[in-house]
Amino acid sequence: MKMLRIGCLFCGFLSLVCSLSAQTYTVTDLGALSGFSSSHAYDNNNLGQATGCSDNSTFPTVPCSSFTIPADAFLWSSSGGMQDLGNLPGYDSSAGYVANDSSEVVGYSANTQTGVVHGFYGSYLANVAPGHHCSLISKSANWN
Repeated sequence: MKMLRIGCLFCGFLSLVCSLSAQTYTVTDLGALSGFSSSHAYDNNNLGQATGCSDNSTFPTVPCSSFTIPADAFLWSSSGGMQDLGNLPGYDSSAGYVANDSSEVVGYSANTQTGVVHGFYGSYLANVAPGHHCSLISKSANWN
């Protein structure tokens, strides 16, 4: 009987320790860009920003999982919401894959008619029209 009491006390203590050390998370619905019905976030940074893309895919298709339907890359923040990063000129689909702590995004832009896909590196500039502030990654860029 004494072992049962010790076992119960130990289990109670263990439950208390686990509940005190458990991390809590907040899940936030990012929504979708205007004109689109779905979105998919690929990455977040230490500033609490997220990047991904928004398109009109429907279940069971995973949003932004192909180069065959138009989509726009986004950069989301709690203060600015979902900001449209647009597409490279002549392209109609894009997705942001990585966002660094300088709010710069690396992703792809694709032409769904020709199948041509190029990578981009860019940042959201509030005073520039969507689609005109991304630039192709230069072959001479010094990426370490």
